[in-house]
Amino acid sequence: MIRPLFPNNIIPVSEIGEILSNCHDYLSCVVASGLGVNEHILKRLGLKENDFVYNESQEYLQGAINCEIKFVDVTKEMEHVKKECLNFNLALFEHSMPALNYLFEQEEHCKLEICC
Repeated sequence: MIRPLFPNNIIPVSEIGEILSNCHDYLSCVVASGLGVNEHILKRLGLKENDFVYNESQEYLQGAINCEIKFVDVTKEMEHVKKECLNFNLALFEHSMPALNYLFEQEEHCKLEICC
């Protein structure tokens, strides 16, 4: 899991490329998604609200969180992660459940290959 994915100016996305390069033989898939922040999180990170550009759409997890959260725009960083995953033939997911379903399908596929 590469969560939360920070903007490149805070944590360089090249570091994620290095991690994938070093670990791709041991990975089945990658889950990566952006950073959600509120005043409390920003304070703990030592950052300010204007340190980020935010997604226009704030629908992700709407209603699931009981406080005001803004989602940082990491579109460019996600594109870089997608390219890295393609280079290593790794499936990429932005949410956990599809990744878990993928892993279960892979496990079932392996069981069928062993049995047959």
